[in-house]
Amino acid sequence: MEHQTPLVGRSVSGSPSASWRLAEWAAKALVAVFLGVHGGAAAVAAVGLLEWLLLDMPWLRLSDWRYADAIDFLQLPLLLGIGGVFLVGYLRRWRHLPAAMAIAYTLFAATRVIQTFGYLNHESRVREMAIECVAYLVILVFLFRADVVQRRLGRTRKTVRERRWRHDDDGSLKERPQW
Repeated sequence: MEHQTPLVGRSVSGSPSASWRLAEWAAKALVAVFLGVHGGAAAVAAVGLLEWLLLDMPWLRLSDWRYADAIDFLQLPLLLGIGGVFLVGYLRRWRHLPAAMAIAYTLFAATRVIQTFGYLNHESRVREMAIECVAYLVILVFLFRADVVQRRLGRTRKTVRERRWRHDDDGSLKERPQW
């Protein structure tokens, strides 16, 4: 079976439209930002774990002294896992990456709730937690819905416009009847 070109974002000639190319470029740029952020998070977590294990470090401590060691013990491996799962999962094209990230972000958000209400006492603590949780939701929506991610992970889904059309036996496109 030959490869069928999706209808969405395509001009009459079948080539990508300018707006589709721009959206595709923006999605790829966002993926690069997410890869960088998760790589940085994994690096910070690795340094934090070293600080937690070693008492005498040759650098200034990065870990926040306001949190109990138990929170660091819970949060740092989680953060390292989040960064590692995102990087390895995306680069290895793991099709379950969005679901794994949903679980990881949920666990990390739970530690953030403990930090916010158990250890922090400044005015903007709840707002900061809410912003962080919204960021997790935005990343998850992007992972579950963006075509560039879905193609990368081998998860295909038909768009609304593609579902309106079907390929006839002779290969021509026919519009599906609307009920």
